[in-house]
Amino acid sequence: MVISDNARPTVLIIDDKERGARFLEGVLRNGFQVRIVTTCQAAVDFLKTDSPDLVLCDHVCLHAGKGELLDALTNGSEVLEIPLIVVAAERPEEDAELMKLLVGAVDCVPRSVPPRLLRWKVRNWIHLKREIDRLRYQSRGEEKPAAALSRVSRGRHG
Repeated sequence: MVISDNARPTVLIIDDKERGARFLEGVLRNGFQVRIVTTCQAAVDFLKTDSPDLVLCDHVCLHAGKGELLDALTNGSEVLEIPLIVVAAERPEEDAELMKLLVGAVDCVPRSVPPRLLRWKVRNWIHLKREIDRLRYQSRGEEKPAAALSRVSRGRHG
């Protein structure tokens, strides 16, 4: 089965505040499949059975369950398999930027990020990850394995 890279990517939102999660969902709803979890444990459980194309995580949730959540995101390797964007308070300069560096997140945005900017960042990080995956497999002279391809469509329910 061939799975198109143009399929609507899945974004997992991890936020203990439902209002914040619903705002992010509303911003991304038209171009992405959005899943929301409200606890770190729910995020880890989700990542055990599904693999989103990108994760948006509130920095407070990241603090709460940093170790187990990062293990689930890295899938046992040192490099994040799933791009992670940290969502911070209004000014992400200090704590959130430090957290971004500590956990290896690809980006950090303030909670009040303009919707167009958030959609652009999410779209571009997903595109970059897909290109890296394509080049990785191409350089090995391999076909993209079914497991990597299935991540584009696996668990697309609800």
